[in-house]
Amino acid sequence: MANATQTTADGGSAADAVRHEFDAKARSQTSIILGRFVRHRLAMVSLGVLVLLALVAIVVPFFLPYNFADTSSGGYLTPSARHLLGTDQLGRDGLAQLLRGTQFSLLSNLLVLQTPALSVLAEAMDMERTTLTRNLRPLITAGWVTVQPGASARRREARLTPIGRAKWEQGKSLWRLGQNALNASLGEAEVARLHQMVDQCLPLLRNPVRGGH
Repeated sequence: MANATQTTADGGSAADAVRHEFDAKARSQTSIILGRFVRHRLAMVSLGVLVLLALVAIVVPFFLPYNFADTSSGGYLTPSARHLLGTDQLGRDGLAQLLRGTQFSLLSNLLVLQTPALSVLAEAMDMERTTLTRNLRPLITAGWVTVQPGASARRREARLTPIGRAKWEQGKSLWRLGQNALNASLGEAEVARLHQMVDQCLPLLRNPVRGGH
């Protein structure tokens, strides 16, 4: 009986040692990847820009008295306190139109996921459910997206409308122009390396390894 107990204890100790070594290696790998990311100036600048765009897309709409679909103002107005970037030919606010560009990824995810539950769409966008709801609101108002009850009482599903699909096509051509300009400025090899580094770091940022646990 004593030998069996000792064997179990030794086995448990060995398992604990293996787990400890695995956790140490995981933390070490995480530190290496994050360290490389932090030292990469272009990666940090790009991350800062993405964070800034996300904050602007979430916060600024609360302070705008209109959305990008409003045409109540006159066309070609110069920048003012009410229209910081002026208006276009249809009287739409320039700043609201600029913020609309941040919703292209939302339309893209809806196109790929077809009719996802809001929880699934929020996970794909790396957003909280309430943040997703705020971002969907102007798209629903414009008729680009619909949100309807799903199979269960608690499930709500989002769907891209034909108008939304047409707007995505327009946005895709503009995105391609921007991507081509970025490739021309940095070089395709550097852009590919940046994408690879971001892909490596995103899982770590979603599920960080906590030291000492």
